[in-house]
Parts: sequence; structure tokens; C-alpha cells
Amino acid sequence: MIVEIEDLRKVYDGKQRVVAVDGIDLSVRPGELYGLLGPNGAGKTTTISICTTRALPTSGQVRIAGVNVVKSPAVARRSIGVVPQYNTLDRACTVYENIYFHCLYFGFTRTEARERTALPMQKSRLSPRMNS
Repeated sequence: MIVEIEDLRKVYDGKQRVVAVDGIDLSVRPGELYGLLGPNGAGKTTTISICTTRALPTSGQVRIAGVNVVKSPAVARRSIGVVPQYNTLDRACTVYENIYFHCLYFGFTRTEARERTALPMQKSRLSPRMNS
């Protein structure tokens, strides 16, 4: 399985206790496409946030490509591709820096990040704009 979710639960404690995710089980095989649908407040964003290592679960387990997202978040992120709704680029950074920092975020070493940043810049003929 590429995505394995077992008894996932997320509770926010505060003035009001909110159970955002309550016992989700899900398996997605490699090559499958899966969409989370539901009304506002159903826990879709919270589930994706946990799967992509942006939030910690209260209980349960999530594995991406066999990697536990809580125990090894940087390793899990190497198998995750996320297309956010809004632009996440830092306008204060150059094109090169944005790609490089995203590589570091996804757990690549500095050497790997430099290599992975240079290649698409060359292939897309953006090397002359690396510092723009």
C-alpha cells in the first residue's frame, strides 16, 4: 500500500473539545487515485495534514510508502507530492532558493537538494534566472 491509515483520530482540546477525525481506516494502492469528499468540518483537511506530516494525530497510525509519518516525517515526505490550493513560494527568495528549500523540507541532504534543484533548472532552461 502507498497510503495506510489505521484508526486515525485527532482531537483538539481547548475551550471546546473538537473531535476532528474519529477512527478513519483507509488503504490506497500504488497507482490508485483517491479523493476525500465531505461537508465542511468532516475532517478532510485534518486527515491530509496528518498524512503530509503537518499535524500530529491524537492516536492511530499513518504510513506513506510503508513509512510511519510520526516516527520518520522527513523520510515519509520523500514519497509525498502536494499541490496546495495557494502559492507557497517565498517571494523574498530566488527561484533556486525556493526549490532548494523545498528539497530540504522534504528531507533531502544539502548535496541532494543542490543536485535536485540544478537539474530542473537546466531542463526548463531557467538556469539563467536561478538568482531571480
